[in-house]
Amino acid sequence: YNDTIYVKEGTYDFKDAEVQSRIGFVIVGVSGAEKTIFDAGSENRHFYLYLYSNDNYKQKFEGISFINGYEPGSGGSITIGRYPDASFDACIFENNEATYGGGAMSSQGKLEINGTTFKNNKALTTAENGSSTGGALYVSNNSNLTSSVVIKNSKFIGNSAQAYSQARGGAITTNVSVDII
Repeated sequence: YNDTIYVKEGTYDFKDAEVQSRIGFVIVGVSGAEKTIFDAGSENRHFYLYLYSNDNYKQKFEGISFINGYEPGSGGSITIGRYPDASFDACIFENNEATYGGGAMSSQGKLEINGTTFKNNKALTTAENGSSTGGALYVSNNSNLTSSVVIKNSKFIGNSAQAYSQARGGAITTNVSVDII
């Protein structure tokens, strides 16, 4: 990790800006996810995490709520590119939406989720021949890299994938191996 950022209790407005990062960091909600809230106001996603190469940077979120994210593509709250090593510990993803996949999160990289709740997120497309995948989480591997995904002690509540043509995975859609513990 390069930097640790401690966030005080409160609701933080993400309505006008999506944060992009290509460095290692830790963001910690010191009062926990119930009291440290990132709200995107249903206007954009919260974070887009990417790296240009496999530089072994880690990006970690702990004790943060990500609410009301929206993306007209994939990853309503967070999109993770193919190289990052991202982890989420004791977080909440609630009421996030993406059009095609990963209502809360879309990932192509290494991912660890622990003690995190995904609630009422959705992948929703209204296109006549459109499809949607992974109401809460969409994990894919669009490269020849090996994706490693571990989900531990987490909850998926009331998530959905809805489409005119094909909807898959109300909670999770993946085309890589995932360990769910």
